Amino acid sequence: MNMFIRLVRSVALTVGVCAAGSLCAQNLLNNPDFAGNLNGWGTFGAVGAQDFFGQNVDATFYSDNTGNSGGIFQDVAGAAGLQYTFTILAMRIETNTNPTISYGLEFRDSGDALLSVSSTTINYASVIRNDNGYSPAPISGIAPAGTAVVRPIIQYADTIAGSNWFYVSNTQLTASATPVPEPSAFALVAGLGALGAVALRRRRA
Repeated sequence: MNMFIRLVRSVALTVGVCAAGSLCAQNLLNNPDFAGNLNGWGTFGAVGAQDFFGQNVDATFYSDNTGNSGGIFQDVAGAAGLQYTFTILAMRIETNTNPTISYGLEFRDSGDALLSVSSTTINYASVIRNDNGYSPAPISGIAPAGTAVVRPIIQYADTIAGSNWFYVSNTQLTASATPVPEPSAFALVAGLGALGAVALRRRRA
């Protein structure tokens, strides 16, 4: 019976490893502050990397022409049942920049099929332009069954003439345990419980 209890405890620890482990507190992104230009990031459309402000290189979104669009993303190995949180920690939006800017998380399976999306848009009313007054707004989502890849993404579409560029200089992706484990974990614990019950009956017989 003691062996059964140890097995159940082991499963519980495995299911809850992210709650107590340091891994989930770490930034899971490669090159999150773009010190290595856009290394580690995928790009599409009108985006690049520039250093205009005497600090690290920024991810630069060329939203200065009507019809421009683009974005950056990064694929990170994911696990179903964990909650992922993506945050743009620092960004600069020029005074006359008015494209639609969105960011969030895509959850994909091992074949790159999209399973679910968590996303939001930048609220310009909460952004102080041209300084460090940006207030980060994290976006979170729980990875559904079948998740193999978590893809944080920042993208824009410009529909207003005379707009300007905007810049992202630091990002973060973290993971944390969710209150409810995956059904497979419940099934494993239930199976161990059944085996333990059988063993106990045999021992008493």
